[in-house]
Amino acid sequence: MNVLLFFTFLCSAKCSLISQNILYSIGDVVGKSLSVINVHTDPDWGLGIEELTHRHGYNIDTHEVITEDGYILNIHRLSHESKNMSDSKRPVVFLMHALSTSSRIWVYMGPQSLGYALVDAGYDVWMGNARGTRYGRKHIRMNPNKDPDFWDFSFDEVGYYDLPKMIDYVLRETGTQQLIYIGHSQGNTEFFAMASRRPEYNKKIKVAVAAGPTVFAGGSRNRIQVTFLTIFIRLLGIKEMFRPGPLVPQFGRVFCSGKLLNPCVLIYKSGSGSTASVAPKMMLMLTCAAPEGFSSKMVLHYVQLLKSGEFKRYDYGFVKNKAKYGQHSAPNIDLSKVTAPVAIFYAPNDANIPMKKIGRLHDALPNVQMMYEIKDKHFSHVDFVGSKERGELFNTPLISYLDSVVHSSEDGS
Repeated sequence: MNVLLFFTFLCSAKCSLISQNILYSIGDVVGKSLSVINVHTDPDWGLGIEELTHRHGYNIDTHEVITEDGYILNIHRLSHESKNMSDSKRPVVFLMHALSTSSRIWVYMGPQSLGYALVDAGYDVWMGNARGTRYGRKHIRMNPNKDPDFWDFSFDEVGYYDLPKMIDYVLRETGTQQLIYIGHSQGNTEFFAMASRRPEYNKKIKVAVAAGPTVFAGGSRNRIQVTFLTIFIRLLGIKEMFRPGPLVPQFGRVFCSGKLLNPCVLIYKSGSGSTASVAPKMMLMLTCAAPEGFSSKMVLHYVQLLKSGEFKRYDYGFVKNKAKYGQHSAPNIDLSKVTAPVAIFYAPNDANIPMKKIGRLHDALPNVQMMYEIKDKHFSHVDFVGSKERGELFNTPLISYLDSVVHSSEDGS
């Protein structure tokens, strides 16, 4: 784990949802008090996804889906303001965010953001949101502030329920049979869970691009904090992590602007392994685009993966596993069932995913089409969405690869 998640636990500590709500209310008061501090900041800071995209010359449409188990999720569709592109037959791309972020992460870093770059390259861009985030914090029956069962999910449920519903909706709206899937970090964990447990969705994927995939959890430096954090989260009964509010964005505005950068460098370095390639604006904007809310069960599931070294479903314990899975141990998620074409983009400096874990993922997947190593020695986990050089190091080779996939598909049709 890292300092960012540790800070989350401290801010989220509770013995019940009621006390957690009180603490979040206190955090909101602190955040609002920070807002009176006059600090020169970037004009993009604090803008909502609609305001931000319009400021950069793009349109965004919001679509809503309801999952089989009742979660209400927003999907955002991105296009040029100056062009009516909704009826054109552009290749469809679906972007899925990492833990503690949302669809905003794909546009929040300015004109070089991947969402904009894909639109400019002629793609029909859709951006999904997992349950529990800012854009997935509703349910047909449960109240996230009152019902602890709302937060009883991990990436396994996102993969089984959320992704299929969003993918089916996008394919239906665009009238296509396949889409390009691009995930960052947990966005890939969820995809592989879906493609394994619901293998019929493999045929709906033209190619899945896995950027910094967290499947076989790694990073030996994380193990020191794992035991303590597991005990901490269980004893205090934490359910919701990083509820969206003013505290973190205002903290970022005050301490991540200009010369007062050190606290934010410490937080993000702990999570990514390096911040050398993250510009000051990127650091500032990341405090708005993340955190976006998630379930503590997601963290516990990653801890289990880290300890076991395997890609498994959530481990409920000897007795509950038998009731839920029909066996006493948590079953493996079978990656041999992921038959969709996969392209893996990775960086040797990504402290969250050691190179040997990337190699293991490659060997476990039956249809890896490409392995692309980002050779910059400073490029790390966060840099797939936050690097000041990401246009050159990630966006450009990614779009070049996607173009080749699309053209090859057209030639073969």
